[in-house]
Amino acid sequence: MVLERVRESFFRVGWMLPALVPTAAALGRALGNILFFGYLLWALLALRPRDLGLVPRPVVWLHVLVLAAFLLGVGAASAPGEALHTWFRWLTYSMVLPITLAVLAQRPLDDARLVRWLGTAALVALAYFLFKLGVAWWRGLEPAKSVNGMAMAYLLPFLAVWLRDAVGDASARWVQAALLSIALAGLLLADSSTEVLVACGGLVVLAIFLSRYGLRLVWVLALLLPLVLLVELLPKLDQARDLDWLALLDVWSSRRTTLWIGAFQSPPPDIWIGVGMGNARLFDPVTAVEVKHFHNFMVDAWYETGILGLAALLALLAYLLATVLRALRAASCDVKRRAAPWVAGVAAVLITASLDNSYGSLSFCFFMLFELAVLKVLLKVSDAVHA
Repeated sequence: MVLERVRESFFRVGWMLPALVPTAAALGRALGNILFFGYLLWALLALRPRDLGLVPRPVVWLHVLVLAAFLLGVGAASAPGEALHTWFRWLTYSMVLPITLAVLAQRPLDDARLVRWLGTAALVALAYFLFKLGVAWWRGLEPAKSVNGMAMAYLLPFLAVWLRDAVGDASARWVQAALLSIALAGLLLADSSTEVLVACGGLVVLAIFLSRYGLRLVWVLALLLPLVLLVELLPKLDQARDLDWLALLDVWSSRRTTLWIGAFQSPPPDIWIGVGMGNARLFDPVTAVEVKHFHNFMVDAWYETGILGLAALLALLAYLLATVLRALRAASCDVKRRAAPWVAGVAAVLITASLDNSYGSLSFCFFMLFELAVLKVLLKVSDAVHA
């Protein structure tokens, strides 16, 4: 009887907790871990083996393939304990994909409710980010090293849509414009080019779906991009010893190109299975720049899990993204509007993973997989209704 109540409550509300985990983690690592493991334990108590049998077979096999490929390098790792720990974290984070699909195979998707949750979470993340930024400026700290607004940045599309739906009249545009401007201004003051790019990328994708100008916005942005890059680069020119393109790109990317080029100049000893998950920080390309990983999910996955791990990961992502894109092309205008914040959120996380967080981060293998699962169900159900 107790387990039935646990199951019913998880199917009613518990499965939506991934919407709150990124904000909880931004407020504090302990709070994020408590919420995440609470969600995972709740799911393990609520779900039955037959529930996971409802997950599409390609998702199951590709997920298992990724986990198996990632596990291959553990034995050869310099720090096998770290590799096994990182693999286990990837396993637990990525379980959000089959869990969400299993639940939504048995209950209707209330995407409007999810957007309200995510919009509220984004607002809380924005308030906390502004508070931390104010404290940093008050104490004379360097904002780039003491304030992290990444979660808030990739949640902004949900905030914009939630505000539109919550306010519901002409004033919604003013509220949206005010809060989004405050968020972007805060990120600029925090001196984080990556977070600004993530926020702008997500909002641009959202605007393409919701604005009457659609893809024409891309052409405008293509014309503005060189100007934006120039404005971003000018304050850093004194860091470049010469004016060749590679030096300028390295300065603009905060030495990311040094990392990426270094990875290919000093590849892992075994290119098929890599050096082990979480072990890149022990090798020269990373230690030379004093960071923990390569700041690109594909380079990280290749170096740590080898060609086999990267191929498996890309196969899973390709399947999920191809399913979503195929359904989007055939979807009605109403369905595309409903899918807009989710597509924008995925785009924002992909930008994050390409320039900052690794393939094993909360944003990539937990929140983005949750977004893709919701999108897969939203588009499939909506298309069935539309047909």
